[in-house]
Amino acid sequence: MKKILAIDDDASILSLYADILGRAGYEVHCAEDGVNALFKYQSIKPDLVLLDYEIPAGGGLGVFKRLRGALAQTVPVLFVTGHPESVLGIALKFYKVGYLKKPFTREVLAQRVREALGEAPQAAPQPAPQPAQAPSPQPQQQPAQPPAVQPAPNPVPQQQPAPPPAAPQPPPQPAPQPAQQPMRAAPPNPPADDDDDDNLPPLIIRPRQ
Repeated sequence: MKKILAIDDDASILSLYADILGRAGYEVHCAEDGVNALFKYQSIKPDLVLLDYEIPAGGGLGVFKRLRGALAQTVPVLFVTGHPESVLGIALKFYKVGYLKKPFTREVLAQRVREALGEAPQAAPQPAPQPAQAPSPQPQQQPAQPPAVQPAPNPVPQQQPAPPPAAPQPPPQPAPQPAQQPMRAAPPNPPADDDDDDNLPPLIIRPRQ
């Protein structure tokens, strides 16, 4: 675990450093003035120094010169200041010196510390992989049914037009009766002629065979 020495006269700022950088996986040590900073620097051998530029008792620049001059070590230093232009010349002149502008966010602080330590940028947390969902079964397609044959409709018998009413028949005329002839009186029987019996042939009776 890498060590960071934070130097600031504001205890709340030091507490903030300890919280943010401790969560990021660093071991944080704090100092409130230059004398204490030199002592802790020699005892813990930090990998990075966070140095407030406006610190009293010589200021951040005086602490930086004593660290670099007396110990002759090139530990990375980040000046923390609200006026970056005041330390721009120092950052360009000395090796492994940069700055962090106030105010800053948790993300910016962690990023600038990683850059000063030469660490790769921390990848954004990837969402936990979701378990692969089994594909939902597709409904089995039923074979297309042939269209139902509709029975042909029974032809409606066409009604024959009613025959026109027959012409009224004239009432039958009675057959003409022959004209009745007046009855004539039968002629009177002629008088019997007695001479006819004499002309009849004689009666012959034969015996049976």
